Amino acid sequence: MRGFIGALLSSQDRWAFTRGDPLVKLGKMAALAGMAKAQYDQVVADEALKRAILEQRMAAEKEFSVQATPSFSFQGGGTIRNQSGNMPFDRFQQLVLEVRPV
Repeated sequence: MRGFIGALLSSQDRWAFTRGDPLVKLGKMAALAGMAKAQYDQVVADEALKRAILEQRMAAEKEFSVQATPSFSFQGGGTIRNQSGNMPFDRFQQLVLEVRPV
């Protein structure tokens, strides 16, 4: 499963920004990973699953104060620091070091 998720994320530019239906591209990737078309179609049509994913995403956005993509939550030393938006690597490294246990 981890390999499939890696492949899915590394090829996001091919399916997320396609001129056609991204579900067709995702279906082809699922088939390559061994998922039967009937199972894929069932998952895509599952409204309860879609609702659960959306609710979980919205709860996480609220809990971690996500306001942009990317967003990071740095936790350490009893504190949580949220950082939204793009930042230089040096700033990201500084935030990691601030919460890193000694």
